Amino acid sequence: MKNPLRALLNRIKHTPTNKPVLLGVYDRHNKEVDYIPFSDIVSINPTGIEIIDNDITDNKFIPYHRIISVLENREVIYESSHSDSVRKEK
Repeated sequence: MKNPLRALLNRIKHTPTNKPVLLGVYDRHNKEVDYIPFSDIVSINPTGIEIIDNDITDNKFIPYHRIISVLENREVIYESSHSDSVRKEK
């Protein structure tokens, strides 16, 4: 089964744009959504992405189920099916 979020991220990666792209990532510790610039992505893997983490020396792995939205030029172009429940959890 093809992961639609992974396909979208690969399309963005291979079709560069001048529009800013942000990923809304659920932080399960703080119970809030952090927005990460697409340019921080180091690799797009079958089960998630790796991003640059300035707080630690290694890259940070984020599984796809924690990415709740993708915004391009401040417009939502992807929203996960569980994004509403994440927002209500706060």
